[in-house]
Amino acid sequence: MLIAGSCTPDKVMTPVEPTPGHDVVFGASLTPQTRTEYGEEDKINNVFPIKWVNTDEMLVMSPQCSPAFGKYKVGFTGTSQSAAGNLVKQGEAGVQWGSDATADFFSVYPYNKVVAQDPANRKVTMRMPHIQNDYIKNIGTTESPKYVATADMEGGFLYAQNYGVQNGSEVQLGYTPFSTALRFTLKGPASADGKDVQIQYIKITAPENVQLAGDVDVTFGNDKDSRPTIISKTPDGENSYNVVYIYSSYQGASGGGYLTLNNGESIELNAFFMIDKPITIDKNWEIEVVTLMHTYKMSLAGTSADGKNMTLVPGQIHRMKPFPALSADNTSEWEVSNWMVNIPRNTYISEISIPGSWNSLNKDAQGTNPSITAQYSKGARAFHLDCRYKRKWESTGILSGHYVYDLGIADGGTTSAGSTNKYMTSDATPTFNKALSDITNCAKDDEYMVVICTFAQNSGVPSGRLWYNDVSMACTSNEKVIEASTLSENSTVGDMLGKVIVIVNMEGNITGTSLPKDSKCFFVNAPLTLSKEMFANASSFNSDKLYANQMSTNISFFNTQAQISTDGNAGSNTSNRGYAPTLNERKFVAQGILDWSCDNYGQTNYKHSDWIYMGLGGYFNGNDNSYGSVADNMNNWILGRVNNMSATPTGSQTNFFPVGIVLMNMVTNTTYGAPVMKEILLLNSRYQKAYDKDKPAWPNSGQQNSPDKYAASHVYGGDAWMLK
Repeated sequence: MLIAGSCTPDKVMTPVEPTPGHDVVFGASLTPQTRTEYGEEDKINNVFPIKWVNTDEMLVMSPQCSPAFGKYKVGFTGTSQSAAGNLVKQGEAGVQWGSDATADFFSVYPYNKVVAQDPANRKVTMRMPHIQNDYIKNIGTTESPKYVATADMEGGFLYAQNYGVQNGSEVQLGYTPFSTALRFTLKGPASADGKDVQIQYIKITAPENVQLAGDVDVTFGNDKDSRPTIISKTPDGENSYNVVYIYSSYQGASGGGYLTLNNGESIELNAFFMIDKPITIDKNWEIEVVTLMHTYKMSLAGTSADGKNMTLVPGQIHRMKPFPALSADNTSEWEVSNWMVNIPRNTYISEISIPGSWNSLNKDAQGTNPSITAQYSKGARAFHLDCRYKRKWESTGILSGHYVYDLGIADGGTTSAGSTNKYMTSDATPTFNKALSDITNCAKDDEYMVVICTFAQNSGVPSGRLWYNDVSMACTSNEKVIEASTLSENSTVGDMLGKVIVIVNMEGNITGTSLPKDSKCFFVNAPLTLSKEMFANASSFNSDKLYANQMSTNISFFNTQAQISTDGNAGSNTSNRGYAPTLNERKFVAQGILDWSCDNYGQTNYKHSDWIYMGLGGYFNGNDNSYGSVADNMNNWILGRVNNMSATPTGSQTNFFPVGIVLMNMVTNTTYGAPVMKEILLLNSRYQKAYDKDKPAWPNSGQQNSPDKYAASHVYGGDAWMLK
């Protein structure tokens, strides 16, 4: 498939008076095959018509003129057209005639991909983007849609040249395609069961010594019939890539969304390269298709229409044969042990639903010998550490007594009790440092996690020790704990990868306390000592601000939690732990938070500055063996709420929306633990607002932040797709 170029004028204009210092007048001699917006394929002439659009800008330069270069725009009215009669300078000064009798002119499109220009040496440096966006639009009707993908013309480079133009004459510029295009077709699932596949991105990789994108030097010669030369760089330095990523999202009134294919559906996408000579695609070329649940990888050897290896020719379009059907995302299990690798990296962290464990290391709350790694393997990415100091008896023969030697975790083990104080007395009790390290060691580079810290109610407070200072010191020495001050309402999954957020619940007014100034933690007031008034209505949930380093942020913390509950129809007040609500009262307030989330994320301009914490763990007052009963009730309640969501609301059902951080008892239990966690994490794939059409697919386009760094790590094969 060729993009044909021509110097045949669309329009001939009368030369102007040859006066040095006057602006050069440019006519754009173009054919319908050399515009900057793909039209529908002309299968008879074997070309893709390309049209100018009214935002197109190009660089024009001439070594004999002064100024020798300038920015120009296609001159016409409307939004697109097949011919451009002239170019209009942008700014006060354009290219102006010099004193030479004739001049040579060179032009490249688009202007915003020009890194540097050197008119005297007829040279331009251009930057081919290695992250490209193919936008999908409906060219059919609402009743009978027909979706096509339009190429990212930011990579559709053109050039023009004209030599020996008489001083004062109108300069005709015939634009010719410069980029090399590769077109390929993706097909939806082979099964007609109504299940679809959602595609996050496609990655095309060439051998390490082949540059596909990045900076190239373009030099024009002295012959109007020759193509400019392209000098590629070695694709291992700055702004030089042997990979190209293609993202495809919908355009139109329905807003953004990742490309989704159903049974029988297919779509052709386009990738642009900048190559300096013909290159044969062999077995060392690969394509990856990354969906919400799977990563497919295939060699590009033998993918031309005739089954042979394809040779890419500079300036031409090449079409590969269609690839095998992709398996539906929701027909296979989402691997729970590393589910977060599938989340689109531009998703706000406020939109993620994270299952986790309440009182994570307590043998009563999580079962005998609770393990962080076991909970992690079931999908937990949020953990609760209930802190309590450790102390032991020491006798030297002269002096003896108890002394506190570390901050530990309340694990349901041995404590010593005074009139008001409790300390952990077993050496086997985990320290906070060890527990935090166990969690952060699980955090892989393609995911993030959350730790919520509390101080166990009715616990001993040793003289001269502040538990939150001890937590902060442990976080300071742990490189995986993220600096809370770097987070904002606009923080995304891509910003968090490989890190752990540590939230410290002060259970009181934070302002004015002696918080460590260099702490990496978030500090929040989310009371554990409750009052009956907190459960008076569904909107009474806590919405205090989070604090980082004593500075208020723009992030709100919506939460509900209770350490103890009442096994009955009425709550009760305790002597030292505040109000013990009924499970129904807890659900009532939790329902208020979820109703808020449903309403918020059902809006077009939804808020993403609010974090949700659903603390659903705990036990019945006076019954330390009731953790399983609470889990059976509360875990199944949130399961029912998640399963009651639907993309198409009917009756009491609602749209998908985030449920936030959900901490529960017995998360590894095969009946009411692990299955509930799985449904919560699967909610992330069902939630339809993961793609924000107003944001780029990836936070940055620099090489260090390329999607390759964040690519899914688990891979499935099928048909001709090969395992990674």
